[in-house]
Parts: sequence; structure tokens; C-alpha cells
Amino acid sequence: MSGYNIPGILPEGYAIELLQELNIPLVPPINLYDVCTRKDIQVHQNR
Repeated sequence: MSGYNIPGILPEGYAIELLQELNIPLVPPINLYDVCTRKDIQVHQNR
């Protein structure tokens, strides 16, 4: 799995920035399917 490496930004900080960009409240639980569809990321469910 590849990841993002942004110097000076922890993964938690990147996640907060992403949620703010998408206007998703920073209150758990976060709907990851919603995040993925808004960023045009395909989601496949294993059965």
C-alpha cells in the first residue's frame, strides 16, 4: 500500500485537513465510504 509522506504533517493532521476540505464533521464515527466517494475513490467490498 502506498502512502502520502508530507513533511511536517502527521497522518492525523492530514485526516483532519481532508475532513475539513470535504465539510465532514470531525465527530466519530466517520463514514469512510462517504469520504471515498467524495474523493472519487473506488470501494470494493469483500464478501
